[in-house]
Amino acid sequence: MEEPKRLPLIRPPSGRIVRLALIGLFLGAGGFLLLTYWDDLTEVTKTPVPASAPDNVAAPAVVADGPGKKSCPAAVAKWLPGGGGGAVLVARHNADRFVVTVCQGTDGQYHYDGLVRGAEATSKTHISLPATSTGTGFVARNQGFRYELTASELVLSNNGKEVSRWPLKPAQP
Repeated sequence: MEEPKRLPLIRPPSGRIVRLALIGLFLGAGGFLLLTYWDDLTEVTKTPVPASAPDNVAAPAVVADGPGKKSCPAAVAKWLPGGGGGAVLVARHNADRFVVTVCQGTDGQYHYDGLVRGAEATSKTHISLPATSTGTGFVARNQGFRYELTASELVLSNNGKEVSRWPLKPAQP
């Protein structure tokens, strides 16, 4: 007499289950790598930057000597040469993610300061650079990056190619 066939207690996984397991493994590993290297991948977007100005934007007012001029905010002045003593506020704007400030030192030099809103100033969330007046705003440069600030926009360019553009709103000092 022939012995009846026994079914295995554990069936081999079907092709569908194997495919789903491989997809899950792939997505899990990809998610892990993305989270692990996210800071490195997004470093440029964390750097505050200025924008190009439309033709209808008036030149920003330069704070003149005399009564009514405002001091450069202490959080910005501390990044200026000599601690920013005597520096005056020229412009301050908010973008969705940044606070951008331009101050003028006692030597007449303009300084661009960008900070990710709500963040402590670190090398990944803050930048402070010498700037020049353009007649419609200010430009600061850092290696291949160009930060162009007007009364209405902040534009970041890298090696002549626009990377990002943000609308600006005036901010309180």
